[in-house]
Amino acid sequence: MRIFYQFLYNNNTRQQTEARDDFQCPWCRVNCIELYCLLKHLKLCHSRFIFNYVPHPKGARIDVSINESYDGSYVGNPNDLHSTGFAFSRTGPARRNPVTHVIVCRPKRPAPSLSEFLEPDDTDADGPRSYISGHNRLYYHTVTCLSVRPQEIDIDSESENDPEWLRIKTQHMIDEFTDVNEGEKELMKMWNLHIMKYGFVGDCQIPLACSMFIEEHGKNILSKRLYRNFLLHLCNLFDYGLISASVVYHTMHQLNQIRDEIENKNCLSWSS
Repeated sequence: MRIFYQFLYNNNTRQQTEARDDFQCPWCRVNCIELYCLLKHLKLCHSRFIFNYVPHPKGARIDVSINESYDGSYVGNPNDLHSTGFAFSRTGPARRNPVTHVIVCRPKRPAPSLSEFLEPDDTDADGPRSYISGHNRLYYHTVTCLSVRPQEIDIDSESENDPEWLRIKTQHMIDEFTDVNEGEKELMKMWNLHIMKYGFVGDCQIPLACSMFIEEHGKNILSKRLYRNFLLHLCNLFDYGLISASVVYHTMHQLNQIRDEIENKNCLSWSS
């Protein structure tokens, strides 16, 4: 028997493949041995598409179209969704997946027939749904795109914007610069880590970032003699249109206030 695959889009033929003399799945190469098993496999294992069987004088034709109602949620065994770990491991107890066992009484299975593949399935929302709810949603970490394990469900992955390894990598990359002096490198490290920590992403947030930067690192800037380097940094931000002249003035005024406070404390300590 020869198998033809015809790909449809909006009920219009887009491409028709050459005839195949075997019953292997074109997507995963599973040998289904006979036509009924092939159609059943395509319907159950490749739900992203809709498969319709059409009798053909030389064998069989399978119409393939996009399943517009494809969900993509996980409907398998919840125990297979994540590794459950060991309940009594040396590192302490591990969180397990909650599982609900449902016993279903099924009617007598009808005899296999190709007629069930002649018409597309009814995609009505009121159709049969999964008996086990709450296990079909798989979450991923924002940065690494790895699946979230049960032990990590309570951890907010959105806070992964400045992990320790990324902070170290950023500092090493700045150390490799050869066209800047040591003071500029030190200020670049402080500024980049500050931006990564709070996740500033828009131009409108740069004035706030400057103010918070002075509040947290103002004393370090003065103690490391980076006053002029920071002023040059603000001028660069102004040249690129990220901040206005008033922001430069207010930020430097904020830094000067910290410098005056330090000088006043030193004068009091010397006088005493």
